[in-house]
Amino acid sequence: MKKFILTLIILSMLMALVSCKPKEKEELKLGFVPLVDQDKLEDLTEPLTNILTDKLGTKVSMFTSTNYVGVVEALGSGKVDFAIIPPFAYVLANKNGGAQVLLSALNKDGKNYYRSELLVRKDSGIKEAYEKDGYEALKGKKIAFVDPESASGYIYPGAMLVKGGLDLEKDIEYMFAGGHDKAVQMLLNGDVDVCATYEGAEKKLMKDFDGLEGLEVLEYTDKIPYVCVAASKDLSDDMKKKIKEVFQNDLSSGEGKEACEKIFNLTGFVEATNDDFRNVIDTAKIMNVDLSK
Repeated sequence: MKKFILTLIILSMLMALVSCKPKEKEELKLGFVPLVDQDKLEDLTEPLTNILTDKLGTKVSMFTSTNYVGVVEALGSGKVDFAIIPPFAYVLANKNGGAQVLLSALNKDGKNYYRSELLVRKDSGIKEAYEKDGYEALKGKKIAFVDPESASGYIYPGAMLVKGGLDLEKDIEYMFAGGHDKAVQMLLNGDVDVCATYEGAEKKLMKDFDGLEGLEVLEYTDKIPYVCVAASKDLSDDMKKKIKEVFQNDLSSGEGKEACEKIFNLTGFVEATNDDFRNVIDTAKIMNVDLSK
């Protein structure tokens, strides 16, 4: 009788453990920051979300926002389950929402870092003045940054100007365009004298804008960790593991790799840890960015 009761107790405990196991979501949200216009982003990401849906066995749909912080907050709250985001956006999501980095992406050169650049119009005479007078040549100029949470569109180029001796609040007039393509467009339109964007943006946008051949690079920043794949703290370990496997296997070759290359020139994925983002935090300090907000 005692053995029978003990068996019942063990079975009850096992059933309780099974019933307490978190149920996987019926749909997963994949977040993106607004690197390009939302309509274009939806077209670009559809092949990727289709592959993820097929390989994960769970419907994956896209989530984006009008600005970087919207995606960061969604990842922290669990509204977004995992995301492909730039480094500074990840640092914010990790600090404030407990997001966990899964993988670091590789660019077209097979590297997990890139740079930011300052672009000017060739006919502006700014580059010639810069070669002669350095950052003094930018005093009084209008500069288009991308977003306060963009590493390549603000944090790194802004820090480069600060280290060059400029006071961003006094020596220049700056504004946030809301996207890399929009920052370049402002420069083409003559609304600003300089724009900050990721390295090679003018080449990638060549098919979308006229006149890009009239732009030139003024300066490059230090190396920036490339975009990463991060997961919400609420996502199960099981699903995190599956996502990593799909990105490293199915999205690093064949049709999957092709889909990733069309979005951000992603060519593969490697393991990543928070240590990979230390210089992002150091650069943010130069810009007096409060990572707790």
